[in-house]
Amino acid sequence: MTPINRPLQVLVLDDDDKILRLLKIFLRQLGYQVTTAPNGREGVQMMLETCFDLIIADIQMPVVDGYQFAKEALRLWPWEKIILCTGRINSEVKQRASDLGITTLLEKPLSFNTLESAIQSVCGSKNITTAEAGLLELNKMGVELSHLRKFTHQVTAHNHFGKILSDYPQLLFKVIPCAAAGIFGIDGDYSKLCVYSEDPVDPLFLEEISTKIQSHIEFFSGNSLPGMPKPEVKALKPNNAWLQSDTHYALMTPISGQRDAKGILFLILEGTQSAPPPQLNYLNVCAHHLSTLLELTDSFQRSAIFHPLTGLYTRAYLDEQIQAAWDLAVMNKHSMGLLSLDLNEFKAINEQYGYPAGDEILKSIATLITSHLQPTEIAAVRGGDEFCILMPDVTTERAQSLARAIVAGIENLTPVIDSVPVKLSASAGVAITLDQHGITSSSQLVECAEQARFVAKRSDKISISSWTELKASGQASFNLHSVLVVDDDPQICLLIQRLLNKNMYEVMSATSVAEAMSLLEQGNRFEVMLTDLGLPLQDGTEMIRLGQKVDPNMISIVISGNISNESEQQLRQRGAFDVLKKPFVPEQLRTSVGNAVDQYTRSVRKNTEA
Repeated sequence: MTPINRPLQVLVLDDDDKILRLLKIFLRQLGYQVTTAPNGREGVQMMLETCFDLIIADIQMPVVDGYQFAKEALRLWPWEKIILCTGRINSEVKQRASDLGITTLLEKPLSFNTLESAIQSVCGSKNITTAEAGLLELNKMGVELSHLRKFTHQVTAHNHFGKILSDYPQLLFKVIPCAAAGIFGIDGDYSKLCVYSEDPVDPLFLEEISTKIQSHIEFFSGNSLPGMPKPEVKALKPNNAWLQSDTHYALMTPISGQRDAKGILFLILEGTQSAPPPQLNYLNVCAHHLSTLLELTDSFQRSAIFHPLTGLYTRAYLDEQIQAAWDLAVMNKHSMGLLSLDLNEFKAINEQYGYPAGDEILKSIATLITSHLQPTEIAAVRGGDEFCILMPDVTTERAQSLARAIVAGIENLTPVIDSVPVKLSASAGVAITLDQHGITSSSQLVECAEQARFVAKRSDKISISSWTELKASGQASFNLHSVLVVDDDPQICLLIQRLLNKNMYEVMSATSVAEAMSLLEQGNRFEVMLTDLGLPLQDGTEMIRLGQKVDPNMISIVISGNISNESEQQLRQRGAFDVLKKPFVPEQLRTSVGNAVDQYTRSVRKNTEA
C-alpha cells in the first residue's frame, strides 16, 4: 500500500486556549496538520469544511460538550476516530464513552508521550494511504462535472433559493451513483424537502430521514424548527418496489450560507453504513459547490445597485439613499416619506404556479411602480415581494395618492397563468417626517412605514395605512429598542446611553456578569447586548454564552480596547454579532447597534411567522 503525500489531519477541541496552543505546537512537531476549536458546535462546523482523520476532544466544554459533539459527529460520520480527554476518568465516563463507541480515553493533564502513543494506536501511520483515503478515479464514479457548471448558470439566471431546492436532487442523481438523492433547504420562513429517484421511496423511510435532518439542522443552528415540510418525491418508475430502510441507508452532509446552516444534502444508498462510502467525497464536493452558490447569490444581492430580476434598486442602495435623503431633509428642514408595500399571499402563488410565474408577476409590478414615480422618487426591492419607495420632500397628499395608485394598479393587473386569471392584492404603509410626528432618525422612519404596513396587512377592511393617522388615534407609537450594556466602567455605560438616541433606545446597564444575569433572570428582555470583553470574574465570552442561554434571540456586540483580528474571528464564532474597539466612534456605535436591531427584528419575525 503506497502512502500518499498527506499527513494526518487532526482536529483538537478544548475551551482552554493554553491547552490548544500547546497541543497545536506538539502535534505539528510530530508532523500532523492541526485545526482547533473551543467547543463541540464549532468543531462540527469545522468538520463541514474539512475532512479530519482524528479528533481529540475535551469532555467539559461550553455550548456543546465532548459527549454531545461525539454523538452528533458520529451520527453524521460514523467512521470518525475520536479520542476523549477529561480531568478524571471514572466508571461513568468510561460507560458514556463506550455507549458512543469510543474506546480511547486520556486523563488530564496530558502526557505528550501518552498522547503520541494513543494517536499511533488509533490511527497507525502519520500518513494516510491511498486505500484508506477512499480515493477513486473519476471515470469509475461516472461523475460529470459539466452538470455542476450548467446548474450554476441556471441559478445565476434565476437568482433565487427555490430554484436550487427544486432542481438540485436531479443534479445529484446524475452526478453521483445512488438509489435516490435529495435536499432539505431552509431560507427564512421558507423550507422544502425534495427527493429524486428511479424507484419510489418508502414513506416510513422518508419520515425517518426527515427526523434525522431536523435533528441535524437544529444542532447546527441552535434553534428548533417548527416542523418539517411534506417531502416532494419524483420517482421515474413509481410502480417499482419501494426503497426501504432495512435494505438502504441515507448518507447526509450539511450545506451552509455565509454564517448559518442552510440545509442538508443526502443520498440513499444500498446496503448498510459501516465505513465511508466512495460517494461521500463527491457528496461533499456538491455540498461545497452549493454552499458557494448560496454565498455568491447572497453577496450579489447585497452589493448590486440594481435588483437583477425587476431592475429596481436593491435594499443596500436604498438604505444608502434613505440616509442621504434624511441628512438633506434635516439640513434643508423639509419633509421626506417612505412607502412600504408587499403582496398578499405571494408565497402561495409561487408554490402553486412556480417561481418563473412569480418572477413575471414581480417584474410586472416593478414596471407598474416605475410608471407612477416622479423623477426624485426611488423604488427598490427590499426583499422577496416587499417593495419600498423613497419620497424626498414629499407632501402627505402626494404620498397617499401614490400609495392608492400603486395598490389599485396591482389589483387590476390580474395576470393569466396556465389559462387561469390570478387575483393580486397588496398592503401598503406610509410614513412622513412631519414636525408633529417626532421621527428622529432614518431607521425610525423605516420602522414607522413598516408598522403602518403591518396594520394594513392584518386588516380585512383597509389596504393602505398611514402612520400619521395611527399615531394620532393612539394605535401606534415608537418602538423603543431595549439595550443592555455590561461594562465594569460606569462611565462607558453612561457614554453609550448618551450616544444612543433616547427616542429609539431604552438602555440599562450592569457592571458584571452576575448583575447582568440578575436583570435577565428577573424577566427583563433586551434586543441587543453590548458587553466588555475584560469583565471581572467572568469575561465577555461567558456573558454571551449565559445571555444566549436565557434569551437565544438577543444579539451580542463585544466592546474592548485591544482585539486582534484572530480574536475578533473567534469572538464571532462564539456568538458575537459585531466587535467594536474602544475608543469607538459614535456613528460606528450607532450603526452597529442599528444593524443588530435589524438582525433581532428579522429573527423574531421569522419565529413569529413560523
